[in-house]
Amino acid sequence: MLVALERLRARRPALALGIGSLFAVWHACALLIAPAPESRIQAAVYPVFRPYLALLHLDAGWGFFAPDPHPGVRMLYVLTDQEGREHEVDFTGSLERSATGFQRYTMMQDYLWIDAQPYATHAARYLCRRHAELRPRQIAFRFLRVQPLTPEAYVEGHRPLDPEFLVVEDHEPVPCEP
Repeated sequence: MLVALERLRARRPALALGIGSLFAVWHACALLIAPAPESRIQAAVYPVFRPYLALLHLDAGWGFFAPDPHPGVRMLYVLTDQEGREHEVDFTGSLERSATGFQRYTMMQDYLWIDAQPYATHAARYLCRRHAELRPRQIAFRFLRVQPLTPEAYVEGHRPLDPEFLVVEDHEPVPCEP
């Protein structure tokens, strides 16, 4: 028994190196599979990596790459106070990209845009507490989706966030709890 423990201790660095190497290979494969275009191989292998990719928010999809990247969505929310006045707030506009909360906020924005139903109530509660000084009555989420901009339009001076290139999607208001 003592001899077996000594052998295990002697092999511990090699064992750690082997486990670390297997993890590095796993991670590299996951990073290659996540953005891969749809194919039979990708469809067969992706489910194995899906939980790992979702946990680390690495499941970006093929739209991450050119020539057809995700057009982008910007979220605003319209807070209605007790007097009926509306206050439009840019959800991520006040944050620097280097701020620790920026990634969390952009993930929440994506969840709300893709499928607001399971998240809207919780997000509205959070935002109602965040703006308690305004005595909010309800919050409505508004999404500005960027339409494709041709190179010719860009040369003419148009920009992706110009009003004519934005599609506005208003979601149903969510009441704030008293």
